[in-house]
Amino acid sequence: MLRGFLADVIAANLAMDIPNLGRFRKYFLLASLRENGAMLALGAFGAVLLVRRRRSLPAGLGAIVGASLLASFAGYFLIKPPLRQYFLSFLPQIAVLGALALAHLIGLLRERFSAPMVWVAVIVAVAACVVPPARGVAERYESRSQQSDVLRRVLEASRPGDRVFDCWTGLYLTRLPAYRYFYLNFDIQSTLDREALETDLLRALRNPEVRVAIVDANCANLPRSVLAFIRKDFAPLPGTKLVRFR
Repeated sequence: MLRGFLADVIAANLAMDIPNLGRFRKYFLLASLRENGAMLALGAFGAVLLVRRRRSLPAGLGAIVGASLLASFAGYFLIKPPLRQYFLSFLPQIAVLGALALAHLIGLLRERFSAPMVWVAVIVAVAACVVPPARGVAERYESRSQQSDVLRRVLEASRPGDRVFDCWTGLYLTRLPAYRYFYLNFDIQSTLDREALETDLLRALRNPEVRVAIVDANCANLPRSVLAFIRKDFAPLPGTKLVRFR
């Protein structure tokens, strides 16, 4: 297991690279600003307050929050494949600093305005942090419904113990994956030897336990012989474009 973990996880991630790295960094940074601009602004303000000692955290916590935030942010410009998930490594620190900033602003407002005005300001600030991400979730709700439908169809077309071939969707969920890599998106495929990948996949797909194949956009990048095998041995499942079954 350790050898497989080192080869399939550690080595694969170290080998991963993304063309146009600057474009990806810019895209993800702008997307984060667009969806969490108010939260990021509050976090930055909280960091300034912490540095200037205008607001304090329990002993040692401020140093931990600040150091982990700086390390995570610096790492974003050092790693070769920046991903959306990487932002999760420093969002908790930004939330802590944002709460610090909000507490400071509430204190200033209480000195100058009545309680109702303070509550209005707090509600506006919280809404500015929560509403944009919530809108993004709502816009993706239809996609989630489609995913639920694919998952249901996969479970209907297979039994516990059956295997499902899937490049990226993860919608096989409670079934076993067909291949040693449980996902084969474009980035993972680019790190693998094409001939070895072709041989391995054809061997895996010939396994009679593989009952279902989910054919998403990432599958289009697979070797042609693998795609031909899937089209030949797996029939389209009526009612969905993604799922094919034996």
